Amino acid sequence: MDLAIFKDRAKIKARRIFNWARNISDVRYINAPRHIKLHRFLGNNNLLSRAHRAKLVEKIATSLPAEVQKKEREHYAQLLEACPTTLAVDPQMGAARLDIQDQLAPACIADTHARIEHFIAGASMQMNAKPYLAETSSLKDYAPDNPCFQLATAPYILGAVARYIGSCPVLWNITAMYSPPPASNTNSLKGSQLWHIDREDITTLKLWLLCSEITPANGPTIILPTRYSDQVAEKLGPASSEKVRDEALFEPFRPHFLSLTGKSGDMFLTDTARCYHHGSRMQAGIERRVLMIHYTTRHSTYLVPGNKRAHDRLHAQTRQAWDTLPQSTQAVLRVYGHQTD
Repeated sequence: MDLAIFKDRAKIKARRIFNWARNISDVRYINAPRHIKLHRFLGNNNLLSRAHRAKLVEKIATSLPAEVQKKEREHYAQLLEACPTTLAVDPQMGAARLDIQDQLAPACIADTHARIEHFIAGASMQMNAKPYLAETSSLKDYAPDNPCFQLATAPYILGAVARYIGSCPVLWNITAMYSPPPASNTNSLKGSQLWHIDREDITTLKLWLLCSEITPANGPTIILPTRYSDQVAEKLGPASSEKVRDEALFEPFRPHFLSLTGKSGDMFLTDTARCYHHGSRMQAGIERRVLMIHYTTRHSTYLVPGNKRAHDRLHAQTRQAWDTLPQSTQAVLRVYGHQTD
């Protein structure tokens, strides 16, 4: 066995034991309702297989109080009525190129370039720890009158997202993403450069807006559609939530890969929790710039009760900013704590 793979598995096993111990020792939640206990267990055990995580989410949904389930159904119906759209993502694909020329796109692209240039100049901090993929902004940096925020909350976008995930979406993040040019070509891949699925949710959608022409040399995001990702996940079993070093697993499906390439202004929706994917495999001296808007379900491990990061992000907007949002958007977000009192 490859030594790196052996070390990874040993580390994962140790983390699973630690997460289990942390979960059962959290005395604050001993007497909590069942759905909160289950949600915390899910959040503290993000290396569970995808099948196991899906079963937990189903249990959480059915454990919610009846009045909460009713309110969620009402808000979902209200959203679908308020957000008609012709855009759609095929569940068998889990990804789609959006056939639209959005009038907000030029302003969003200009905003993204400005943020990335600000970051390159050293005037802003990186929001994550990946040397090959920098998140140069986050949701709190976008006021409601910003074109990127307006795109994220546009009814025709929210409608497509909600119809795909089957519930009211939570706007978790907006970020200007920058993949800096590597000094040389390398086969040493790590992190999200490896095939993986996002394990924070069982279904999630990311909207990608290309902010320059993206070719294979720019290290675009590569998506394996859900119908084929399901086959890989079944083969991997308990390891389906881990980063996959074995490229041979994906070779039979190469003709079905969806590469997020195109011209500046092209947009895609992708379910990165159901579709295996990788990105930022740039050739030497070539960069990549994209705007990414991230929607989750209420069952995301990001939203585990007691998660300070979730509280801070969901309450990032001021009351004045909230009042500028369309009523249909307020209705979608209110039940999930986006409103600041």
